Amino acid sequence: MTNDFTVGLVCTKENCEGGPNTPAQYFGGDENRCSDCYWDELEIEVVTPPMEVAHLEIKPSTYILQSVWKDEEKEVFYIHRQEEEPNDTDKVFKYKGKTYLYKIAKITSKESAMKAIHSWWRGCISLNDLNKKEKGRYEYI
Repeated sequence: MTNDFTVGLVCTKENCEGGPNTPAQYFGGDENRCSDCYWDELEIEVVTPPMEVAHLEIKPSTYILQSVWKDEEKEVFYIHRQEEEPNDTDKVFKYKGKTYLYKIAKITSKESAMKAIHSWWRGCISLNDLNKKEKGRYEYI
């Protein structure tokens, strides 16, 4: 059964990368946005793992760092993680053809957010080292 309300709603952003008939997924008044245009309009930074770890069997994730609130004293960030095979479709979104798990962390400074991401990458490197020693036993943790 289709929802007649959403049929035909397309992204209204001028010069949408997806083209003139890209389906809208975020709605608000006269402004409808496809997923890519919606996320492009927010204060985000895509943080990708360094090339030195691209060869690893257990791959470190790519993250999106989103600034959600800022004043003179502090700034709040959400961290979203790229997922190859998401389990909970209610908490994921698409951006540039990739699927991200929504808000895995809420952190109060960019420096702390980057430290968290780097620690997760170091964890992947450690898992790969352990996996190598244990002959593949930890491949699918």
